[in-house]
Amino acid sequence: MSRWLQAARDAKRPLSPEMGKIDISISIPVQKLQKVRKVPKKQTYCSYCRYCTALDTEKQCSTHTVLESWTEGYLALIGMSCPENIRASRWYQFIADAGLFMSMWAEQAYNLGWMTDEVFGVHPTAPQHRPDAAGLIWFMNGMPITALTADQAKIKTVTGSALTAYRGVTNSVPAWNIIKEAQ
Repeated sequence: MSRWLQAARDAKRPLSPEMGKIDISISIPVQKLQKVRKVPKKQTYCSYCRYCTALDTEKQCSTHTVLESWTEGYLALIGMSCPENIRASRWYQFIADAGLFMSMWAEQAYNLGWMTDEVFGVHPTAPQHRPDAAGLIWFMNGMPITALTADQAKIKTVTGSALTAYRGVTNSVPAWNIIKEAQ
């Protein structure tokens, strides 16, 4: 079983009885938290995954694969507190959607060439008010992906219609870097 799928299964979050919010007081093994890389401030990020500091433009960074960086980023999201500029309910829904994406669509998205910003991207200072910088997971908002191609994703809305999320976001950072970018 791949590491990201095991991490997604290990990160089960039961609903709390208080107002139906997600309880994020989960226990992640210390070994997994130690594996999440701390990228120093003001580094040049890899142009493909935008997470590591490699300057490679290939699908595989010189230090790790894109899927590994997505897994590390997802584990970082689980451990993060809600940023001040995002509603808590929206943030925890984003994390739940990221887990669903990682378990069902990550490999296909990687094989189709989706970049980290296009999947996990949010605007660094105004994520809720800048959909032009939102990645695929931000658009999910509790709704399932029904199809994924090289240039778009179809999301089934609560009314049954299809929302199309296109690739090519601008001015975004991976959600796990949002607090670093705001500093």
